[in-house]
Amino acid sequence: MGLKYDEIEYSEEYAELFQTVNREVEEILESQGIKKTFGYIHKFDAKKKEILKSKYGIDWKTTSEMNPEILLD
Repeated sequence: MGLKYDEIEYSEEYAELFQTVNREVEEILESQGIKKTFGYIHKFDAKKKEILKSKYGIDWKTTSEMNPEILLD
């Protein structure tokens, strides 16, 4: 059984928006000096969740939220 993901992220309606937000989050974290090392995904997902909610009113669930029984780095 694989990981569960929030379906909205891969829906035809929102796929392009999520790609745009992913790039925005990477740029923000890079400008803050945050490296893609252990634990990066949690910082990335937190910022992504914040942007999706504040700019677009989207309540997105992170992979960690969708899979509470699995420890992700």
